[in-house]
Amino acid sequence: VHMLERARRRDGHGAVEWVQADLLAHDPPLPYDTVVAAFFLNVFDAAQLAPVAALLRRLLRPEGRLVVADFAPAGRRGRVLQRLFHHLPMWTFAHLTGSARHPIHDLAGALSRTGFRVRRRQSFRLFGAGPAWIEGLEVVPR
Repeated sequence: VHMLERARRRDGHGAVEWVQADLLAHDPPLPYDTVVAAFFLNVFDAAQLAPVAALLRRLLRPEGRLVVADFAPAGRRGRVLQRLFHHLPMWTFAHLTGSARHPIHDLAGALSRTGFRVRRRQSFRLFGAGPAWIEGLEVVPR
């Protein structure tokens, strides 16, 4: 809740609706223009990704967009460190919260298979060097 209040204060314009809710129970009166899922989809295992993506799709207007930031699929360069970077938080959160432990998801592929089209894809390097360990996606309904 504290982070949500900080986001509301920083927004300043009131143009953004900040929502804290259980996604599986959330039923907004109107669909959203944009839904942001930062390091959210990695909570789910591969079997749960399609139903969760379908739910996110239902939250969006037909012209809406889903913005995702998460672990990038393992590349050739730095693969061992990249997997460690992923597995350490996965192990920690699995033990603290009971969330799923799984390999790095190919979110672009998973979202494409569930009715989205990738509009923009961007990779980010940690500390400005090495392999791209974080991936940003902007996807829109097909």
